[in-house]
Amino acid sequence: MRKFKFRLAPVRNLRQYAEREQKDVLAREQHTLRLLEEEEEGLRVAYREWSARYLQICRSGTRPMEMVRIQSFLLELRTHAEDVAGRIYTQTAAVEQARQLLLEKMQARKTIDALYGKQFHAYRHEQKIEMEKEIEEQVAARWVR
Repeated sequence: MRKFKFRLAPVRNLRQYAEREQKDVLAREQHTLRLLEEEEEGLRVAYREWSARYLQICRSGTRPMEMVRIQSFLLELRTHAEDVAGRIYTQTAAVEQARQLLLEKMQARKTIDALYGKQFHAYRHEQKIEMEKEIEEQVAARWVR
């Protein structure tokens, strides 16, 4: 009996490799997005804390210079948070694009896998027919004796 050999094995291997690579790309993009979201949350918390501190200082009647410093710091926090929000929007688009590419590569691999399944099924069918012929030949050879 001959061994099964898939004619498109190199293409299948290449498609599997491309799919694994795209999964890695998607994982990196998702990780970057998570980091940006964590940074945004940290900025929100810091802004809330410093706003509360600013209100407390305003009530206690402190020096105007200190109030100006806190106001400028709050403005920097807000500006940085807006920048991070823009980067999150961009990163979300990158994650979605990577997900679409992964889906395309998975479909391409599944097409090759379907061809592999059909070819393997045909191989098994041929093997079954060959085995039946061999059995018939052996039975016929016994009857001839």
